[in-house]
Amino acid sequence: VHYNSKRYKLAIPFYLQFLNANPQDARVREVSELLLNSYWLGDRDNPDLAAAITLYPDLVIVRHIRWDRAVKAYQRKDYAKAEEFLALYSADFPKDPRAPQSLFFQGESLMKLGDWQGAALAYRSLLARFPKDSTRRRASLRLGAALFAAADYDGSAQAYAAASVGADRIASDALYSRGLSLLKAMDKPGAISCFESLLA
Repeated sequence: VHYNSKRYKLAIPFYLQFLNANPQDARVREVSELLLNSYWLGDRDNPDLAAAITLYPDLVIVRHIRWDRAVKAYQRKDYAKAEEFLALYSADFPKDPRAPQSLFFQGESLMKLGDWQGAALAYRSLLARFPKDSTRRRASLRLGAALFAAADYDGSAQAYAAASVGADRIASDALYSRGLSLLKAMDKPGAISCFESLLA
């Protein structure tokens, strides 16, 4: 009655009481989902929500909650927490449509934290696991930036090369940055070739 009347917070203790008293009941899955919905719709700041989502990881609502928590952490610039949430998301839901995004923004979070090697690992994981995803060129571009920051100029140039195909902003940024990487790697002819291609 509380749930149907949208008094979600009041419904929570009843669902908890049911689950604690009837762990073998055939309705446990249904009631678990109602409990998580009640937390999310009526008491999402309740610290018990974090524990509840670990008990029922395969429920659809859990994916929604965990994605939302990751996005909110990133938006409020809590990059350490965002990275933690995003890493768990891509690990726990590897076939979810948002898995490539979770890896991309895990990399972005690590870039913000100055962990260039960790960021490169996240971008490489995205490229290896989802080679046809729409984020792949942006991931290659950001991989190049991470490796450049880590002083791996040869690796950086290779990553930028993968993003430099085409005639859009990503390609122009990749060509320019690849030229800088090749200069750092002491490959001046290669750098000149990149800059000439960019101008052309």
